[in-house]
Amino acid sequence: MDRFLDIGFILDSGYTAVWIGYLCSSALLCVVFWRMTRFIRWWGVRRFLRLAVAVLLFTPIWLPSDEDWLAPAFMALGYELYAGNQETVELSLKLIAAGLIGAMLLVKLEFILRKFFGKNEAVEPSLESARTDDPPLAENNARLN
Repeated sequence: MDRFLDIGFILDSGYTAVWIGYLCSSALLCVVFWRMTRFIRWWGVRRFLRLAVAVLLFTPIWLPSDEDWLAPAFMALGYELYAGNQETVELSLKLIAAGLIGAMLLVKLEFILRKFFGKNEAVEPSLESARTDDPPLAENNARLN
């Protein structure tokens, strides 16, 4: 653990460069997934799917073989499942499950806040169905803007 906090070690090892590359590519993947899920009409499903992808990509775990290294939990899960290290598999699953439960709670909290503050736009109209000549949709779009 002491070696991890040594800034010279971090800069010399390439560890930081690999993590920066991973975080940038994961953020780009999240943006692509965000755009792919924009046509899902049910906002709860859409929000949960987006949060689930973010949880899977951004949940880290300390590697048990060397406590100085972090790795994405889903990668550690796959490797340790193949290697047969049950303790790490269980820890990875617990971390991912905790993140997914947190994501579900965030979606539920968003639903409650929308109900409490009177925002009834739970189902956003998709781009294909948002015609301005349709009076209910035009009225709904004007209210959204």
